[in-house]
Amino acid sequence: METIYQFCSQKSEVIRGFDQLGFKWKKRYLIEVFEGIEGVKELRNLPDEVKRSDVIEFFKNKNYYHGFLSALIWGGISTRPSKGHKGDKLTSNAYKVLSLPKGVILDIMEKVAHEINNKEYSKAYKLLALDNKIPGLNVSFFTKILFFISESSDSSSRLTEENMRLLIYDKWTKLIHLLLLLESNETERIEKYFGENYLKRFFPKTINAKETNLVYCKSRFECESYLDYCARLNKLAWELTENVNLKVDPGQLESFLFGVSSNTKKNLVSKNRQVIREKIKYYISRGEK
Repeated sequence: METIYQFCSQKSEVIRGFDQLGFKWKKRYLIEVFEGIEGVKELRNLPDEVKRSDVIEFFKNKNYYHGFLSALIWGGISTRPSKGHKGDKLTSNAYKVLSLPKGVILDIMEKVAHEINNKEYSKAYKLLALDNKIPGLNVSFFTKILFFISESSDSSSRLTEENMRLLIYDKWTKLIHLLLLLESNETERIEKYFGENYLKRFFPKTINAKETNLVYCKSRFECESYLDYCARLNKLAWELTENVNLKVDPGQLESFLFGVSSNTKKNLVSKNRQVIREKIKYYISRGEK
């Protein structure tokens, strides 16, 4: 079984040129029930289709509020009512976030940017996870904010082993993390972050059990797990850059592994998610023998 490094090293040119699908957002967010709230008024200043490059540009120009809004749109924050509130979109994550005062968001974004520029990555994470937690944003979403601020930071162009880029930690990219740990045979760390029950998600023991192929972190170790993932994927990007003589950006690498290509005319929708799953199942089954 080839390693993730071997898999990526054969596709370095594709990784560099990978362009992730943008998001046409107006139909989803410009709805009557959302009219009048501050965030929705500001949404009208965004491009009709928000691309990853648009979000980075907002943050690079220190336009933190539009950067924040465009990151939410790009990530597809949910307009579904919360559980138990059928039909009431005012309980949705989108409404919770978009109705927050602009000044509150700006203050939080500036604090996070300050910690990232000072390489205080754990503090940046905890600002959004605990100290200044934004209603409606879980780890899958607030790590998108960390990613975009990190990508646009003053030191983002200088990728070194010490200058780590923060990334996105959602249900898809956690699979990359698990695979990197499995390849390194780090059983104790896997059990610490994901628990022993993660195996059941890939190999259900009963007929009625559902094979989800997704993993979830233990909440008390999620910050440590997230930073471990960022360090490992940064290291992989660094090694690819050094050995294939072609700069591989960590964010671009992550996007390639679990993103969807914008070049749908050539049917280049990424099949890499299945590749990652099969590699994980290979390592797990090998360990159970």
